[in-house]
Amino acid sequence: MKNESILVSTTSTLEGYRIIRYIGYIDATSNIGTSFIAEFSADASDLFGDKSYILNNKIIRIKEDAIRQLIRKCIKLGGNAIVGLQIDVDEISSKQRMSLMVSASATAVRVVKKTSKNEYWEMDGTTIKNLIEKSEVIKEIIHGINSHLEAGKINPEDEKNLKYVCEEISLSPGVTGFEDAFIECLMNYISLFSFRESQKFYLKESIQDAVTTANPEAISISFLKWMNICSKDKKKILTLRKNAHYLSLCSIIGKTVPLNTLLKCMENANEYMMTIAVYPLLLEFKEFYTNEDFKSIPEILDHLKSKYYSKTIEITEEFMKNDSRICVDGTLVLKEKLIESNNQETISLKTYKEKLKVIRHLEKVYDFIKINV
Repeated sequence: MKNESILVSTTSTLEGYRIIRYIGYIDATSNIGTSFIAEFSADASDLFGDKSYILNNKIIRIKEDAIRQLIRKCIKLGGNAIVGLQIDVDEISSKQRMSLMVSASATAVRVVKKTSKNEYWEMDGTTIKNLIEKSEVIKEIIHGINSHLEAGKINPEDEKNLKYVCEEISLSPGVTGFEDAFIECLMNYISLFSFRESQKFYLKESIQDAVTTANPEAISISFLKWMNICSKDKKKILTLRKNAHYLSLCSIIGKTVPLNTLLKCMENANEYMMTIAVYPLLLEFKEFYTNEDFKSIPEILDHLKSKYYSKTIEITEEFMKNDSRICVDGTLVLKEKLIESNNQETISLKTYKEKLKVIRHLEKVYDFIKINV
């Protein structure tokens, strides 16, 4: 069976797909009680008539409920398919009552579609229709929330609606087209917390479930697009740097962002964009690395080392106290001599230290993958 883009199979493999990660065992139970006397008379012939039909319907319902539970667990764990599904139906009787219990177990996995030049594919039209309609509903709700957030205010109903949107996204993998509006809504919502530090960020888990379920490339592109616009406003972007909830969002997106998407963004990003958005994303360990990520790492490292970088500079406390800066050509300039320098493009030592952390992190990840894959 198929639940939108979550594949469910009783076999250990999926035709046309390659399993790239086994996430782990998942299970679920569902039960329903019914009156043995009311539904099953002593008349044996009736067992194969209406009463049997009622019983079959109940079994189908609790089977579907158990599978839905498995799908939710798979999505929450970062999977996009379920293999090895096993279902058992047990009858538990007590006096004149009977309870039916379904036990379902399977393995959550991540799969990628096998490709070839002459690949044949098909997609269910009903699925397309449902996903498009759900996307439109999500965008409409987000638009209503954003109209309040842009005015710098939010009410409990808006937060309730935002939580509902997150839940709909997390339970509907395959829905797309809402990413720009969703990221704008999240950023407007998070920005309010710089003025409401005492309020708990209770939507964090809901947002995390939604972001990790959505298409990682689409979410990443929308986030980087929004941050690129934001980076033109120095005051606004520096405020985000101190916002713990913004950094939490970066941590969530960083676990799924395709590194080739980040590389394309870096080509035109200014230093504010690099520091506030790109560096936090690159510092995260991804949930899983693809061969495309592996190929992108050397190019990202080359880009990071192409300016504002030197292999020989040692950052001392004295330099930090004097607010020394790094020039675009990699030379170190003391603050009092900065005006005399021919090169006025500089970054702070604090930013430079963050950049070094990113470089060392990526080098370690690359070396590990190179040795072990």
